[in-house]
Amino acid sequence: MSDNKEGALKTQKLDLKNLSNLKVDKKDKVLATKNLKSTKVKVPKKEEVISHRYLKWKYPDELTDTLDRKSYRQKNRDKIRKLERDILKAEGKELTKFEKELAALRKEVLTDVLAEV
Repeated sequence: MSDNKEGALKTQKLDLKNLSNLKVDKKDKVLATKNLKSTKVKVPKKEEVISHRYLKWKYPDELTDTLDRKSYRQKNRDKIRKLERDILKAEGKELTKFEKELAALRKEVLTDVLAEV
C-alpha cells in the first residue's frame, strides 16, 4: 500500500496548503516540509516614496509653518478678488490702474500668473 501512496504523490500535484489532509509516510512529509521551506517568498524591503509638489504660491522665506502659509494664501486671495471686483466696477484711468495692480500682485505672489485662485 505504501507504493500506491508514493505513486499518488508523484502523479498528483502536491498542494502544500492541504499537506495535513494527505495520508502519507513520515518520510514523504519530511520531504514535503523541506520543499515548503525552500519556497518561501522574499518580502521586498520598504521603499521610501518622495513626491514633489508643484507650488502655486511664492512664499516668503520666513513662512515655514503650514498654518502661516494658509493665512498668507488667504490674505493674498482676498486681495486678488477685491482687485478683480474693482476692475469690474471701474472705468477709464481707474480701470488701467487696478489692472496694473492686479498684474503686479499676481506676479509677486503666484508662480503661474494665469492660474486660477
